[in-house]
Amino acid sequence: MAEIVTTTAQLDSEIEFYYDRVLLENARAMFLFGLFGVRKNIPKSSSMTMKFRRAGTLSAATVPITEGQEPDADLLSKTDILVTLSQYGAVVHITDLCDLTVINSPFTIAAEEQSIQMFTTIDNLTRDVLLAGASITTCSNGDGPVTLLNEQDIDSVVNTLVGNNATKITSLIMAGRGEATQPVAPSYWAIGHTDLRLTLKNVSGFVHTKNYSNQGTVHQAEYGATDEVRWLLSTEADDLGTGQSGAHYEVPIIAKGAYATINLGAGNAKNIRKPFGHNDALDLRASSGWKLIYGSRILNDLFIHVLRCTAIPA
Repeated sequence: MAEIVTTTAQLDSEIEFYYDRVLLENARAMFLFGLFGVRKNIPKSSSMTMKFRRAGTLSAATVPITEGQEPDADLLSKTDILVTLSQYGAVVHITDLCDLTVINSPFTIAAEEQSIQMFTTIDNLTRDVLLAGASITTCSNGDGPVTLLNEQDIDSVVNTLVGNNATKITSLIMAGRGEATQPVAPSYWAIGHTDLRLTLKNVSGFVHTKNYSNQGTVHQAEYGATDEVRWLLSTEADDLGTGQSGAHYEVPIIAKGAYATINLGAGNAKNIRKPFGHNDALDLRASSGWKLIYGSRILNDLFIHVLRCTAIPA
């Protein structure tokens, strides 16, 4: 006689799932485009527009002075640059039932995700200003596709910046005593898309960060260096889409003092939480949001140059 056994076919579990209260980690890009700007604040109750002024350079006075006679007078000049700030923000509405039934607080989730959203917004706004206002060189000396990233075109941009008297941002990294360490020259910074990893690795003279003798100067997003350019990579960097020879990328190569990032007053970026009932009679809705006032602008076109290229397919 068969044994009678009660199984989950007769008595199934009342709990269909076990919920892991630890939220899965989202993929996050690093915020890079504001790193090298001149940081400014407009004081509260002043204006939404900041004015920068650059004095014109006087030419060298190479003509000898005639005895007893003054030379012709020089005329001073200036260039004014205006930056008008704008306000940005986003909001999430949360119902009372969501708050009552969801294990992970929707307000905690909203605050964390909106913080990332705000910094991504700043990063994207700054990136777009840099790419829209800078001069562009299209790579034309690489092997394969005519616009593949290559040493010769990188050096061409460096020559342009050096010829513009643009100051490098980083200092010399000397070669160390460790095996395979290499020196890294004083450099400008480039911010490129992560799709460029394989391409950079194949650029003649590329030095990976693992071969820097001083690891303390390596940025978390840094991939390596070509001669006089250190490379940061981000998924938020520019990808122009697909052209005839593949996806096109625009890479700003940045010198000291090239651009400014500006806020209005100290601490104008805010997370704002409105409680249930702030705008309805039955306490049905609450909200979490953020806002900030921000602007950025290229201060000197001679101190930034964009290199347009393609990448080796992964």
